[in-house]
Amino acid sequence: MEGRAPVHYLYACAKGCPRNTNMRESSDSAWPAFWNQRYASGETPWTLHAVPAALRSFVKRRRKRGSVLIPGRGTDHEVLQFFQTAGFEVTAIDFSTVAVAQTRKALGNFEGKIIRGDFSSSISDSVFI
Repeated sequence: MEGRAPVHYLYACAKGCPRNTNMRESSDSAWPAFWNQRYASGETPWTLHAVPAALRSFVKRRRKRGSVLIPGRGTDHEVLQFFQTAGFEVTAIDFSTVAVAQTRKALGNFEGKIIRGDFSSSISDSVFI
């Protein structure tokens, strides 16, 4: 990350959650160790374990199928399976080795791509229109 400002991800916390002002790599959400620790301990309150109704509705209305990229995908296996079953070519990316390993194990012979990488740093110089 030399020469680039770090990208920080939000981590939802209950009201009154203590703030750590002296952050180490394992407590800084810009580092994979932060997310590895949470996935390994099962501390993932953001994981839905379901496909949201709005996403089902959106996919149902689309006539054309193509490719879908799911950055920061964590361990929501159901969403990956849903897109694959709906006929999409699926690529998922996360920079937590634990999340990627858990997903690969859970999905077994998944036909899409599951990549361990830092999506945010690979797009930081990109322009989206």
